Formats: sequence, C-alpha cells, structure tokens
Amino acid sequence: MRAPRRAPWSPAWFRWGWLCLAALAAGTTWAVDDRNGDWPEAGETELRTKAVYLYQFGAFVAWPARAFPAVESPVVIGILEAEALANELSMVVDGRRLQGRPVAVRKLHLGDSLGGVHVLFLGRGADAQVIEAISALRGQPVLTVADTVTPADVRSIIRFLVADGRLRFDVSLKAAEQASLGISARLLAVAHRVDRGTAP
Repeated sequence: MRAPRRAPWSPAWFRWGWLCLAALAAGTTWAVDDRNGDWPEAGETELRTKAVYLYQFGAFVAWPARAFPAVESPVVIGILEAEALANELSMVVDGRRLQGRPVAVRKLHLGDSLGGVHVLFLGRGADAQVIEAISALRGQPVLTVADTVTPADVRSIIRFLVADGRLRFDVSLKAAEQASLGISARLLAVAHRVDRGTAP
C-alpha cells in the first residue's frame, strides 16, 4: 500500500528546507540535504548556491491543483538561457523530491514552449525576448525567478540580488498572487525584501 503523500509545508519539509535557507541567509555559502551528512565545504560557487536556492524554493510554494495533471507528476524547473546552471541544478536534485513529487530540470531557450513548467529561472538573454517570455506566463501558476542580470522590466515573483557580498533574493507577493501561488511565511522571513504591492 502506498504511503500517504506528505502535505506541502509539513514539519519534515520545513526542518530540512528551513535549515538550508536560514544558513544561506545567515551567510553560509550553501546548504543541502543532510540525510547523509553531505554538507559541502565553504567556498562553493555562486552557481551552486543559485541551484540550491531554486530547488529549495519549491518546498515553500503552494501550487493550485490544476498545475499538476496527476499525483506523481514531477515539479518541473525550467532554466531559460542558463545551461551551466541547468547542469548544476540537475546534480543538486538528483534522487530528491519536492512535496512528495519527483523533480525534473528542463533546459530552455528563447522561443521554446514554457508549458508544463512550475518554476522558471530567467537567465541571460535579449531584453525584449525575456520580457515577452515572462509576459506569456501571466496568470499561469509558475514561480518565476529572475537572475541578477535580468532586465528590471521583467516582473518576476523572485529576483536574485547580491547584498553585502552574498546572494540574496527579493519576493513580490503581488506577482505571486497573480500567478495563484501561495508563498510560505518561512520563505518570506529570510528574503532580503518582500514587496507586498507591485511586482519588482
């Protein structure tokens, strides 16, 4: 008999995910699954930090039921115009799950279909094309994450930034509401800034 799937934001998810995000916010370069005691050494790259963030964000977001066609449908993380990050993220998520679901990483390029993506990272690209890509997702339940180099006109839900020499992130609750996504207060607590009005 299949064990019942854990509800999003259960204590078990928070115990792991919260430790990871809190460590990052406190200045640790990155943190990862401690089930095997495989905490990495200090000095890991910003690329690895972004990959871990992208994975951990999924533990603190509530998608509407319509976002997943089936109980075992994977959480799909799309990486747009950032192949090196996609490769790094593939290693981070290998064998892991999010909210009881498998995780899939999809490499994307400008012009590719964004259908079926639950988390979308917007990497480097032509300004107008990146804006067009995210505009096409308006109203869709997709957690959009903008890179530090992404044009300011891109209204994403989460935006990476560097503050005090560390990689941090801002969150737009207005943009999350427009995408029908719930953002956990635990994630907001470690954000650099939470915008409760217009999208960043």
